[in-house]
Amino acid sequence: MSHTEPVNWSCSSASESNVLLGPWPHATLVLETLPQDVFRLIAIEALLARGTLQRLAQTSCRIREACKPILFARSVVYPDGQKGEPPPGVRTHIRHITYMSYTSLRQERRTCVSGIELDYLPILRSVTFRCPLNVSHLDLMKRCLAHPHLASVTFTKGVRWCGGRPDPRVDSPYPPEISITHLSHAPSAWREISCDLARRNLPTEIALESQCLALITLGINRSVEVLDLPLETAPMARMADLAWPRLQELSLCGRYIFPSQSFSLPHILARAPNLRKLTVQVAQPRALGLVRHGAPILGRNPTSLIDLPDLRSLTLAYPDPDDVIFSTSFTSIIHLSLRDWPRYYYYQDVSPMVNRWGAPLLTASECLGILKRMGLYDLESLELVYRVDHADEALLRCIATYPKLARLELHRYTIAREDVPYINIVNALVTIRSLRELRLHLDFPEATCPRMSYIEFADRHDRWIEAAERRGIEVVDILEPHCPNLEYVGLLNYDASRGSYWWKFRTSKWPGGRVDRERRDTESFESLPSS
Repeated sequence: MSHTEPVNWSCSSASESNVLLGPWPHATLVLETLPQDVFRLIAIEALLARGTLQRLAQTSCRIREACKPILFARSVVYPDGQKGEPPPGVRTHIRHITYMSYTSLRQERRTCVSGIELDYLPILRSVTFRCPLNVSHLDLMKRCLAHPHLASVTFTKGVRWCGGRPDPRVDSPYPPEISITHLSHAPSAWREISCDLARRNLPTEIALESQCLALITLGINRSVEVLDLPLETAPMARMADLAWPRLQELSLCGRYIFPSQSFSLPHILARAPNLRKLTVQVAQPRALGLVRHGAPILGRNPTSLIDLPDLRSLTLAYPDPDDVIFSTSFTSIIHLSLRDWPRYYYYQDVSPMVNRWGAPLLTASECLGILKRMGLYDLESLELVYRVDHADEALLRCIATYPKLARLELHRYTIAREDVPYINIVNALVTIRSLRELRLHLDFPEATCPRMSYIEFADRHDRWIEAAERRGIEVVDILEPHCPNLEYVGLLNYDASRGSYWWKFRTSKWPGGRVDRERRDTESFESLPSS
């Protein structure tokens, strides 16, 4: 058993007796006489240093009781079950459990996790799987569905599906009352590569994963609010036959296996009246022929127009510029992302690992046409990934007309990695007075790439770092007099481990140093696996 998720505690005034062990105020404050909400903050902070909260809990019986809700909020379950049932004094505090795995694949395949511990945890709210799963775990999924208070089920990127073949008999009936509101499974972007390197059977894993996700997804349609699923294994056709009255966020990642996988999406959207966030980031295999026009969302048929009045966030990777979705009335959208997935800068390395997927970047003129069709007057956040053409300047002028735009991210690619007129680009954006954050990936020809090792390309990397620092400060100095709310400008950079992150350059009024070299603001995308 280990650490906790934050617990919400209402703050009380000093006149109330909201104290750990007695009336308030006291002449002398010690841990045992602190107000309860203050002690909680101290205890949560103690979690940051490994073992500190455990030692604190050993100082007295009273402090131990106060630490329990945080100390035992999270627990780990191992497949062998050797640790037994959770002790009675702990059960009422566990809010989150994680199923961990062995390192031995042979043990993983022969181990069955029954999930009996779920019956002993009355306030359990979330379950995370970090272990290989097989057909025997379907009973565990059913226990999750039947738990009266479980709200969230998450499968991490490291989850693997192994052993046996799908059992066609496992399906509904479902429990009459299901409480799950969040279901998330976003597998590795490079799952094909990882399977090839590990010599695993991807089709078998896909089949098992499909069955498990269908079992859960189709049973929570009335309760779920957030769905994050891989398109290749989500039960799209069967989802289209169900109503999704509470669904607010739908995210589809992964890759297309068949072009027909996208056909069900319009029907699902039509049955989700309260949808507020839609994300479709799906890789497009070259063999499917989607490369030229991008992936369909609603298609090009005007009859497929869908009303999404409450939609506030729309993220699409490699979209078709003629898709009907861009003619839909989006009166509430405040965030729009027309992006790439996987990131296009991985393709620039000419790596055979990513050549199996297409990368139909939008052009500047296509982005301009989409923005004009959508008429997003309340837009606050915008991300565009595009290739330069004759409409480059017009696109920048259009972006500068959004009066509420606070966050802008541009990935601008040239045909032959030619010189970048970054001063002209920045000058076109100075009229955005509401701008707070600006992120620029301008495809400078001298920039290093994700897979370039610092050891092998040290001189080039050092030259790029020096140039990037000079340009970052220069860009901030141009914008600062015109954008009073500006906090930073970010330039995309790569480290020797092939990760990417935003290098932040602060304005002159920032109290600390103007160049933030910390790698905290990483790109939300994983690096390629090592071969």
